[in-house]
Amino acid sequence: MKKEGALKKILAIIGALVVVGGAVVAIIHFWEDIKDKLPCCKKSKIDEFEDFVDDELDALEDVAEEVEDDMEDFVEFEEI
Repeated sequence: MKKEGALKKILAIIGALVVVGGAVVAIIHFWEDIKDKLPCCKKSKIDEFEDFVDDELDALEDVAEEVEDDMEDFVEFEEI
């Protein structure tokens, strides 16, 4: 009888660990979605706008560099 009681306790502990582990994995996997829904972690509209502006400025800088490279190539071609 004691063996059955000890076995049940061990299996209960293992089951509890599996459930807690599953919950931790789920939280880690869905953390970005959870963080967006928490009031303390929400990005403000200003932060979103700043991110948008920064991304667009980076894109414009890339285009400006490409145009500058093209102009240098054109000038080199004209000198030939």
